[in-house]
Amino acid sequence: MMKRTVFFMALLLAAVYLQAMAPAKKKDFIGEWKFDVSNAPYGYQQGTIFIVEKEGALTGEIKFADGEKIKMEKMAVTNGVLTFQIYVQSSYVNGKASIEENKFKGTAMTPEGDIPFEATKVAKKN
Repeated sequence: MMKRTVFFMALLLAAVYLQAMAPAKKKDFIGEWKFDVSNAPYGYQQGTIFIVEKEGALTGEIKFADGEKIKMEKMAVTNGVLTFQIYVQSSYVNGKASIEENKFKGTAMTPEGDIPFEATKVAKKN
């Protein structure tokens, strides 16, 4: 009986560990994410990322603290990494992000250089 209990505990721990290591899926990115990026240009430092799934594809927008909204384009998830593109101040900015430790972490590749960012998922209201 003791061997069976130890076996099931080990199996449970292995399942939890493997789940934590699994790459993020498209559904993991869906939701509302708050960000605060102090090293971004003025006006683009704070806001919310909204990601939804429509007709099997991801779509999203970024709403900055001043109310400006920018559509996220060319969104795809490959091997747990979300890639996207936004059009800001007459330039395209490519982004990539992954889910790490329950946070949305990534890099925005701008003409002025790469800007790392991190966002926290907003809890759903009942």
